[in-house]
Amino acid sequence: MQQLGTPISEVEIDVSPVSSLLQEQNPDLAHLPMHLVDAGWDNAIFR
Repeated sequence: MQQLGTPISEVEIDVSPVSSLLQEQNPDLAHLPMHLVDAGWDNAIFR
């Protein structure tokens, strides 16, 4: 049976890699609190 809708994501994104990228690219913002707002199949929004 074919599954309808959005397929499950292949990679789970959490705060850890996002925090590392932020530290590398914008260290002036890395100290701010961060949380996952929403996630889709191929993206995630952190604030």
